[in-house]
Amino acid sequence: MAQPVARAAANLTSSADGIGLQIPSVIKAGAEIDADATLVIRGLLQPDADLHLFIDGIERRVERTDLQGTAHFRLAGFVAPGSHQVTATYDAGSRYAVTMSARSTFVIAPLIITVQTVPATPGVTIALDGRAGTPSDASGKAVLGVARAGIHVLAVSLPANNPATRYSFSRWSDDSWEPIRAIRIDNDVALAVGLRVAYLTPIRFVNLDGRPLDETRVSDVVISGPNAEVQRMAYPFAPIWLQTPVPAKHTGENGLHITPAPYSLSFARYDGLSVASAGQMRYSPSAGGTWSISLLLFTLRLDAKDALFGTALRESIRLIGPSGSARLVDLDRNGSATLVLARGNYAAQVQAAGMAPFATIALSRSQTVIVPVITPLDMFVVATAFLLVVAALFATGRGRRLVFSLIRAPDLPQLTWHRLPLPAGAGIPWAAASPARTLVSGLIRSTALPRVRRYRLQLTTSAAMPRAVISQARSLVVTAPLAIGRGRRLVFSLIQAPAWRQVTWDRPQLTLGAAVPWVVSYPTPNLVVALDAEPAVAAEVAAQPRFASRMVATFPSGCILTGPADAARAKVGATVRALLDAGKAGRFLLLAPPSLTREWQRTLNEQFLTSIPRLEQGSIFDPAGRKPAWSGSPWNAFPLLVASSSLARRRDRRHELLAAAPWDVVIVDGADEARCSGRGPTRSPNELLALLQAMKSNHSWRAVFLIASSPQGLHVDTVDLLDLLGRQGSTDG
Repeated sequence: MAQPVARAAANLTSSADGIGLQIPSVIKAGAEIDADATLVIRGLLQPDADLHLFIDGIERRVERTDLQGTAHFRLAGFVAPGSHQVTATYDAGSRYAVTMSARSTFVIAPLIITVQTVPATPGVTIALDGRAGTPSDASGKAVLGVARAGIHVLAVSLPANNPATRYSFSRWSDDSWEPIRAIRIDNDVALAVGLRVAYLTPIRFVNLDGRPLDETRVSDVVISGPNAEVQRMAYPFAPIWLQTPVPAKHTGENGLHITPAPYSLSFARYDGLSVASAGQMRYSPSAGGTWSISLLLFTLRLDAKDALFGTALRESIRLIGPSGSARLVDLDRNGSATLVLARGNYAAQVQAAGMAPFATIALSRSQTVIVPVITPLDMFVVATAFLLVVAALFATGRGRRLVFSLIRAPDLPQLTWHRLPLPAGAGIPWAAASPARTLVSGLIRSTALPRVRRYRLQLTTSAAMPRAVISQARSLVVTAPLAIGRGRRLVFSLIQAPAWRQVTWDRPQLTLGAAVPWVVSYPTPNLVVALDAEPAVAAEVAAQPRFASRMVATFPSGCILTGPADAARAKVGATVRALLDAGKAGRFLLLAPPSLTREWQRTLNEQFLTSIPRLEQGSIFDPAGRKPAWSGSPWNAFPLLVASSSLARRRDRRHELLAAAPWDVVIVDGADEARCSGRGPTRSPNELLALLQAMKSNHSWRAVFLIASSPQGLHVDTVDLLDLLGRQGSTDG
């Protein structure tokens, strides 16, 4: 019962007599109930009067009106949710002999708990105080009503796992980490519950064009996922479980969110080559999804065609990959083959008669490459056309003068020309229309040159040269370096009979160099020129094919070559060409002093028709000085490479060089520089010898050719060079 207050005079009001009751129509469960009742009797507000408050017929409180005639009722929120009736009454007793009352209704609304699943997952059951729960809808939301405020128990139940989906609890958004937890409810509450959902995801591999790949050729697959998850896969590639990321929340955030953390392909091989760019191929798991992993593979179409007529050829193509491995590719009836390959630098050569140059392919996109072949028919047609043009020029009187090349030098006196009598029937195709039997030849007579002697020129061909080509050839130009002056060359013309036998001709007695450079008017790369008049030169030229044949037969044995540098290089060039033609080796690394790298490139290209790129100042140049396309390590960009030994021996390059191994053959020019310093226990290899020893330990070669500049180049450390050869090594001097 409220305490009495001091009486005061009643206030006049315009309200009707009775009790005016005011109470909110809706009150949240657990909230206090506030009601005001104003008493008016005979037009006056009645202070100091006792008013009784009933809820659903039960008296809850008695309050005395204030000076304004109003009684203020405040009750704790103990009323159950639902609609209720409230009544305020006044009993005047003997004073006025009146009784008054007023009625109203109000609703106690339950407290609301809203739970959002992250990620949005239907069928997750949220239960309160152990009662039947409410499942989340399609948007992952569940709403529960709470009848009273206070501490309650909230629990989450996950849907049952099925063969394609698994569920696991992660956390609540209010930093509770158990699926069943206590929670205090005083007001409406919004919570988020974090889940991890795993989906059984099929894996398929495609190329960059979206075409399926042969999965038996895919290996060493590594997949990275959220929270440092790593999965390794091998053929056959069964479906794998992929999970959504762990839900998290920012500082001060009430709910949860998922930071995108897709799975990615970290590593994969196709036919032993790496075909994955780490982190590039990504996938976020979803219900019923399939991960199509695109590997860095490209479609390469190879067409073998006649270089002159463009007709299709059906011979196989020899394809050399970035690792140096070679394989034969069979062509279809249209002379084509379609391959799916990893990116890198390839070389293709048609295995057909005639001249089949290598086609260099920098594969970084799908493309079609035509691999040409100069067939024997092409050579016959070109030779015939050339002879017809020459004959036509001489027949019309416009080409009767034969021009001989002569490098003029200021220290040579004026030269005089003499006629050379020729026997009848010598076979002079361009003089057929003229009765003259003499021809101005390149014989030079001068007081500065010694007397003229007779020499014999022996022309031989390999068995591989077609006889049709031999019978059509008519002329040969031999260029011999003169010992006098600075590289002056005297060009001699020779009219050769069709029989291709020994021909006698005259020339000045000159001292020739160690090598006899030659060119022919028709592309016959297997032609060998030997001069009987110079035994040393003839022996060196004849020794090249013998040496090359021996090295091919004993491959992969190595050797040390000494003696004149030009002769040693010629032997190595002939051996490289023979190994390539025999198919025993396809990957070569040539290390030479910086001043000789271009000379090596020019010699192999001009004398042995072997196109070898040159690594110089971080760029690669072909024999024509152009920069071909390449990628990756420069040491591994092409199957044949010439580079500076000074660059290779640098310690910051050694690791990169060793990583590009192995090569079939490693050639080292200037190997006599590889030696040890000091004596006895203090002997230590210099940088070149240390590089070669590291390459041997790394199995960087199958065979090694070491070139010493002279016999004196073999010093006390020769045993170190012999050790590089292994057990099958030999020396040649």
